[in-house]
Amino acid sequence: MSITPPVYVSGRWYLPPTYSGALSPGLAFGTANVLRMHPVLITRPVTISELAVNVSTADTGKFIQLGIYASSPTTCYPTTNLAKTASISLTGTGIKSAAPTGGDVSLGTGVHWFTQNSDSTLVACNRYATALPFGSIVVGSTTATTVLSNGSAVMGLTTPDTFGTWTADITGNTFTEFTGSAFGAMIMRVA
Repeated sequence: MSITPPVYVSGRWYLPPTYSGALSPGLAFGTANVLRMHPVLITRPVTISELAVNVSTADTGKFIQLGIYASSPTTCYPTTNLAKTASISLTGTGIKSAAPTGGDVSLGTGVHWFTQNSDSTLVACNRYATALPFGSIVVGSTTATTVLSNGSAVMGLTTPDTFGTWTADITGNTFTEFTGSAFGAMIMRVA
């Protein structure tokens, strides 16, 4: 059996192909001014016109931004910022979406890092009920138990970044593995 990559249709919303499992209300981010980065595998070239999350716990007067970083061909760690949204209000729950500030963004095949940053410590977005091991597959871990743990495999990486700044190149940043489910499932709309 072969797996056929998705065919992207203009105007439709998609979960990136590396997401799977049941959605549930998220856990609070807990820390503001941190890039929460989840690797996704793009299996066909795609042009994205919007990014979105589903906010399950609101935080009046606070904001979230969504973005995408490229992946290093030698380490698979995040490198340069490819897209970012303006601030999206966290007042109220539900789908929160925005277009990239620089217009539509085209992604080639390979690993890209879907990223969230917020000035809120309380916000929570719908997430997958269990940690997805794709982070363990892409960047590995310094500990074998983290890679093999049931429900706590590496889901992605975090690195400090002041909300709203979107550092252009984070190649030299220090990254921390995260194994919880405080990363809201992001969706993309095809241009």
